[in-house]
Amino acid sequence: MRGRGPGMLGVLSVLAVVVMLTAGASQAFSEGARLDPSEGGDEEPSAREAGNTTEIEQGESRRPASTKEPTTVTSPPPADADSLVPGEELHKEGRVPMGSPYIFHVGASQIPTPYVVSVDVVAFPGSRDADSAGGVISFLRASSRAYVRERPSADATIFGVIPEDVSFAVIGAPFEGEGCRGGMWHQVELGGYTCLRGSRSATQRPKTFPSMRKNKFSPLFFVRARRTRDGEEEPVFPRYHSRWRMERDEVEDYLAGYGTYGFVRLKRGVFTDIEGRTVRNQDFRRFSPSNFEGVVPAQVTAAGVPDGQTLAWTFEPETFVYRDNGRWARKLRELRKHASILVPAGPPEVVAGRSWLRLEDGWIRADEVRRWERVSPPEGMTASQKWIDVDLDEQILTMYEGADPVFVTLVTTGRGGESRTPVGTYEIGRKKGIGDMKSRQGVRRPYFVGDVPWIQFFHEGFALHSTYWHNKFGKKGSHGCVNMSLKDAARLFAWTTPEVPAGWNWRFLRESERGRGTTIVLRSATRQREASEDEAQRAGPVAPVSPAGLVDPGPTP
Repeated sequence: MRGRGPGMLGVLSVLAVVVMLTAGASQAFSEGARLDPSEGGDEEPSAREAGNTTEIEQGESRRPASTKEPTTVTSPPPADADSLVPGEELHKEGRVPMGSPYIFHVGASQIPTPYVVSVDVVAFPGSRDADSAGGVISFLRASSRAYVRERPSADATIFGVIPEDVSFAVIGAPFEGEGCRGGMWHQVELGGYTCLRGSRSATQRPKTFPSMRKNKFSPLFFVRARRTRDGEEEPVFPRYHSRWRMERDEVEDYLAGYGTYGFVRLKRGVFTDIEGRTVRNQDFRRFSPSNFEGVVPAQVTAAGVPDGQTLAWTFEPETFVYRDNGRWARKLRELRKHASILVPAGPPEVVAGRSWLRLEDGWIRADEVRRWERVSPPEGMTASQKWIDVDLDEQILTMYEGADPVFVTLVTTGRGGESRTPVGTYEIGRKKGIGDMKSRQGVRRPYFVGDVPWIQFFHEGFALHSTYWHNKFGKKGSHGCVNMSLKDAARLFAWTTPEVPAGWNWRFLRESERGRGTTIVLRSATRQREASEDEAQRAGPVAPVSPAGLVDPGPTP
């Protein structure tokens, strides 16, 4: 027994250590060390979205978008791996992004897990000073949606929304304040404050929201409910709170058969959405979103767009190059849809009532392509200021920095009538990473388009946003919004101002920021001409002027 005693004690000691380590690991996991689902492979996106609960009127011609109205722009990706918050390079140049109270300098190698890092904090007017902030950034995940306010008060204006269970940055230590019962106020980016009644340390750095899936051009799996035959009642499809509930057939609610939806995961025949709810794959069919992408004019050739030529795109399923521009011209070759080509910049040649453009190896009909026109910046625009031009006649959007075009692409705007896209000069005032669009109640043909990425509102409910349900870019067809491909919408969302901090889903322009959102100009020569003609008709007939400049009284009664 003496010889076996120490052995038994040793075994018990080892077991005790194992139990302690297991308990510690379990506690760490329960406190929030859960891995981001984006680490699960190519089937999941690299960012998660907030649940859409609040509905707003969104402007795809009276489309309400769910969740609070957003504003502004999501920040561009960091210039290098050592940047925590985009804008560090601007700070180095002495230019600070409008509305940004802090610029953070953090080396990626310095960040432990969970993230709590000491950093150099540069304070700007209107923010808490660096001493009160403590010079420390920590990354959290909130247990419910967090609203960002201008002051630590429940009465302060909301200018941002952070989704539930998404990593975001807080500055300094939490503190008590007005209107945050059962929780604590935290300072966040852009001089904002949020009341958190439950949170845990994040195990990953904040990411732009939403982000593309690895090696994909879409942030989500997009699906449409399987349709029924004409005359049959519109179907509904069960949705479950979790896979566990699905296996027990405990239905949470139903999805309308006329809707389209987005999911973050597809595994073993089950789609999972951003809130962990599940549906059966067999009830839906996958979309294949358009892979269309615009061009950078400076990269069209080694010298950019040649003098005397301009960019053009085909937009119909069939577009042909002809040997000549005669009535019975022979077809030489077919161009694929959305092919980008170079055509003469001047007016087309008219032969037998049809307009033609000359290519290097033949001719193409002018009405079968969309041609880009370079325009001057609006009055008062600085040499480096960003602005957007939308040619409603040609269905072309151009991103400018001053007078320099940096990106050109095809879009789809309002189909006309009550669904016309407004003309004029506006400012991007609300931005949202992902939102829903749906018809008003009681309409004859309802629609619901869920999980639309990269929405930017510029006038009332009208917005620039991505489109995963069609590939008609270059042709009119929306309810009034400016539709873009997923790739183009993501690029534009990251380029426009003001910035949206990583992890935020909504961003609104504050009153103090008015005039700092990216300017957008929507123009239509056709609409302008029609308006002039209508005005002339309302004014009545105009007395003709004789060559001598005298008014001709017209025939005598």
